Amino acid sequence: MKFLIIFFQIFFISSGYAEGYKIALQRGTVEITRGGKPVTGDVISGDRVAVHKKSILILKNSKETLKIMQDTVITPLEKEDETIIKLAKGALVSLVVNRKFKVETKQAVMGVRGTQFFVQATGKDDLWMCVEEGVVNVVSKGSKNPVDVPAGKGVFISPKEISKPQAYAWTKGINWKMDPKEKKLDHVLKLNYDLLDNFYD
Repeated sequence: MKFLIIFFQIFFISSGYAEGYKIALQRGTVEITRGGKPVTGDVISGDRVAVHKKSILILKNSKETLKIMQDTVITPLEKEDETIIKLAKGALVSLVVNRKFKVETKQAVMGVRGTQFFVQATGKDDLWMCVEEGVVNVVSKGSKNPVDVPAGKGVFISPKEISKPQAYAWTKGINWKMDPKEKKLDHVLKLNYDLLDNFYD
């Protein structure tokens, strides 16, 4: 039995599997649950992370930094060759370096390898995302045509389609800073735009 325990410990360490995240910053109320039970400390694959209103959380490991905004729920799933972030609702800024990385919502999947991008899920059927660095490939679960979104552009994702990538006025309110030492890390976003009125630059 001891041999098996040692073997699995060596296997996971040597494979780099399930690195997990350190909490670099926590302001306000954050709940981390593992198997339905509250835990404290590092976040590992499969944990449910809920950031409450007027709160913010920054998670870091060797290849990823996640800035999780208020009223957001995520579950990170780490595999040997990629990370998948299940975003149930809320907003997330991801900074990824040289690793396969996806954000999945009920509406779409966004995949990258090395970039910085923002995703806002309303918890209903609408989804906004935009890119600060690199390119993000977006696949909507209601559309057969994936879209590559370059830096400086964003898309609006509905249940049936992905909009054409372009500059949106609301993206000016995104705070891309990821350093926990920064005093101001929150966004000033106004996503309740009429699509036909003042939504674009």
